[in-house]
Amino acid sequence: MSQFPYKRAPADYSKVAREMIDSLRARFDFPYEECKECVIMVVDAARVALGIDQLEPFYEVLTKVTVDTENCVDFSRFSKCLGDLSDAVLDGQQRSWSLYDDEEEILSNLTTLRSLTLKADAEVSRKALSENEFMHIRHLILLYQMETRSSIRAALLDFFQIASKLGTQIIAYLVNSSLPPQVASDLISLNGHVEKVEAHLKLLAAIFSTGEAVPFDHYGVLNDRFVDFLIRIFIDQEQTPIGIADLALAVIVAFNLHFPPDYHDNIVVKCLSNHESRLLFMERLMIYFNCRDNPIGRCTDAKWSNSLCIVKLLDDIVQCSNLTELCFKGDLQLFSEIICREVTDIEPDERRTAYLKLLAHSILQLKDTPEICKLINDTFKIFACGNEANASEDKALVEFIRNAVATSCTLDK
Repeated sequence: MSQFPYKRAPADYSKVAREMIDSLRARFDFPYEECKECVIMVVDAARVALGIDQLEPFYEVLTKVTVDTENCVDFSRFSKCLGDLSDAVLDGQQRSWSLYDDEEEILSNLTTLRSLTLKADAEVSRKALSENEFMHIRHLILLYQMETRSSIRAALLDFFQIASKLGTQIIAYLVNSSLPPQVASDLISLNGHVEKVEAHLKLLAAIFSTGEAVPFDHYGVLNDRFVDFLIRIFIDQEQTPIGIADLALAVIVAFNLHFPPDYHDNIVVKCLSNHESRLLFMERLMIYFNCRDNPIGRCTDAKWSNSLCIVKLLDDIVQCSNLTELCFKGDLQLFSEIICREVTDIEPDERRTAYLKLLAHSILQLKDTPEICKLINDTFKIFACGNEANASEDKALVEFIRNAVATSCTLDK
């Protein structure tokens, strides 16, 4: 606590602090947070090392100051850059007779936009990109659709990927725009170009990562052909780099998030249930399930990506199909072992409840395998729920599982 008698610093201290941070940001292009830390370190050194006590109230303000979103150097840069890009899209004359004269300028603006989105304060980036109901994002999507030049399209994909990490509002706008079906259509038409495939997959996984409902019109492209394409990338790991296979799975589980539980028109589950390589898909999926993997987390911000996306896919499969027809016997055994391990090892929370639901939904499909029934029976003989907030739901699920084992399962005598 400050030793000075007044309760708050003069109002202009905040302005001075912002100007110092802005000055460093404009001159050296360090990320905003690094600029702020640098100014804090210098002022603190002067305050402590040089014994300048008068800096104490300014230092207190500096450590707590937040960016003035619309009155900072980054917002001005955003406005100019986005304005130039919008002009390039809307300039019909330039887009026709002088199509290739603007490539260098557009790429330069996209490079600047990428840097700003990465380095500016996140609130400034969100404010600039969401202005006028995401007008500038809308223009950039239009630019992507109009463009045939691969360099500009690649830069736009990269920008959309970065922008999707800024928050769920931007993701919601992208989901409801014409971008997802366009990117999916482009992905299907690519001829195995690894770098391009990777960029398309990353963006689609990020766009679908929140489980935002997909507009009905999108299903004209986001259909069983699209899902089949992703499944084939995932299972063909001899021909596909493992990183690409991971990303294909990320898109599959992310796209599946928006389908409600027990929804029998789930495109992902329907396509997988009838797929010629469904056994191989499930065999590989169990590896990720066993590792508690969250493939979506590699494509977007982990704060809003669903870490239970694989559990959700398995639960949807169990509720809308028959697990025993999709898995080898060994994979069914592994499936059961993983769930029993998880519910006993992890703390009571949303994750444990999700695993209990998955087992409750699948128990009657596993009832004819004595080894699995014995494993579940042994696990839940000693399993106990405490008095946590979600204990009542967990207790009901555990009771259901115990009753199902006792009345329906085949146990070795």
